Amino acid sequence: MNLPLTLDIAIGLIFIYLTFSLLASELQELVTTILQWRAVHLKQSIEGFLSGNQVVYGQEARTIANRLYEHPSIQSLNHEAKGGWARLPRLVTRLIPTQVFGQRTTGPSYIDSKTFALGLLETLGLNQLVQKLTVRRFGLCFEEMLGAADYERVREQLRSSLRAYENGAMSLDVLVDQAGDRISQLNQAVFEQYFADSSQRPFLIQQLSVKLTDILQASYLYLSLSWRSRLCLRTLQLVERRTSTAEGKRAFNTNQTFQAGQTAAASKIGAQIIQDIRAWTDIPASLRPTLVILAVAWMQKRNQVNIKAVAQLPEQQLRALGVSASDLDNIAQAELFYKSFFVYEQAKQALEGKQTVVEVEQLFQSLRDGGDLPSYFDSVLDQTLDTLALIVMYPEVRGLVEKIPLSVLESLQIPARKMQRQFDGVGEQLQSFEGEVAAWFDRSMERAGGVYKRNARLVAFCLGLGIAVVANVDTLHVVDHLTQERALEGTVASLVDKIDAEQALSPNGVPSQAFLQQLSQQVYPELPVGWGPENLMRQGLRDGTVKRAGGEAGRSRSPCTSPHAPNPGQGGGMIQFVLRRLFGWLITGLAISMGAAFWYDLLGKFIQIRNVGKKPSS
Repeated sequence: MNLPLTLDIAIGLIFIYLTFSLLASELQELVTTILQWRAVHLKQSIEGFLSGNQVVYGQEARTIANRLYEHPSIQSLNHEAKGGWARLPRLVTRLIPTQVFGQRTTGPSYIDSKTFALGLLETLGLNQLVQKLTVRRFGLCFEEMLGAADYERVREQLRSSLRAYENGAMSLDVLVDQAGDRISQLNQAVFEQYFADSSQRPFLIQQLSVKLTDILQASYLYLSLSWRSRLCLRTLQLVERRTSTAEGKRAFNTNQTFQAGQTAAASKIGAQIIQDIRAWTDIPASLRPTLVILAVAWMQKRNQVNIKAVAQLPEQQLRALGVSASDLDNIAQAELFYKSFFVYEQAKQALEGKQTVVEVEQLFQSLRDGGDLPSYFDSVLDQTLDTLALIVMYPEVRGLVEKIPLSVLESLQIPARKMQRQFDGVGEQLQSFEGEVAAWFDRSMERAGGVYKRNARLVAFCLGLGIAVVANVDTLHVVDHLTQERALEGTVASLVDKIDAEQALSPNGVPSQAFLQQLSQQVYPELPVGWGPENLMRQGLRDGTVKRAGGEAGRSRSPCTSPHAPNPGQGGGMIQFVLRRLFGWLITGLAISMGAAFWYDLLGKFIQIRNVGKKPSS
């Protein structure tokens, strides 16, 4: 039964798209392998994941991502082929300069979420941080129970047990049991009060445990304070350095305010300070206006800094300093920076070991009650402030926190808030948090995968368009020629039947070399594509850029047998020829970008229709 002409034309057109989609897939796979697009996109997605896609934290996120890629569990995922020919793409890759993978030239193309979560927590040292903070709280609690002298004797007896707990070789339950045994030999009254009744033990362990959510938030608070304080201090030191010169002392009076008679000199120094701040290239451009406001407020009256008063300064004075109206939008953030600096300066005695943990806790409580803490402290619990005091007091704990980028801690607040249940055991906390981080990573990688697919689709379209131009695959011309040449339409249809469709694509969607060779030998010469003389003659005759010879006799002759050499320069020139082809090439490029698998499936459906149903299985 003869089916309508449109069905055979559709089969032929789909077959042409499949042919060149296979070629595009092969080229894209080769380029992807050499340029490591998948691995690079994964690494950049992880950096964005850790930085919360904030440019300010980009360098910090890149640093921690490079450390993460050095973790053994991540390194083990980066397998390279063996043998000279198999390693050739990687050898080419190493010739391409890239800083994406830090000191390495390659990276894995896929990381399992559980592997990522485990590697991240160990890279950040969160398990060590939890254990060290718990040991410190353990010491404070038992010193309160026994007194300083008696606790020192117990601590000496428990030295090896405390070290084992810090290294993760002992649980908190076992450590508490051993402490109870030591205390029973030293102070029976304390033992009876806290350890004799088994029902009291869970409450004691809960009192000793430091919740992971409090640790993450307290670490974020500490790093936020120190980071903003450092930037603020750098700005204030610049003002002090500029105004301490002889010229600066003449421009400013003893109250550190602008003199009425020396406004021009003071404005000149102030403008230079503002220019210096705007030239700090190691600080993100978005933060420099905030530091500008801080500098102006500090120049106005240093003994009573009032950030909000900057907005009340005369417009002429602000203009002389180089302060714009957009800079004034950062007054609220500048006030936040100055409060952080104030709190950090208040805690300096604790950092120098001149205060006890209890005194530091009371300091934070009083600052919060007085409204002197920055706004990001508003929702902080007492337990978090207690943990912050522990971080401030102990250098080894503070050292672990300072190794964690602020951007990562800010991002980790998301999965931490999703931990609905509060666990008594530290191991349960870490296990639950690891699962939350893994789920969070999966959700982020789904979005990153969508971005990669869109980028890959754009690359596929560019490759498809390039193939359409190089191979001169004009969809409009192909359709026109298949419509007019019944013999060609039958030839393409018969070639479709001869192709071994089962071997067209491998399970991963990549065409086999044998299939490509079969296409190039049997099919390509028959298709109305390419820059060969016959195809150019057909295209030229179709759009009028090539003239038929022999009058009416020439019109009756088939274009395939025309004796005249093609010359696209006739009848309008090469520009007209290319413009007439351009729309057809764009259609072809878009069709090729759909992918070989899409056209392979569609071709199978059309063949089933053409054969009136599925072939019976053998």
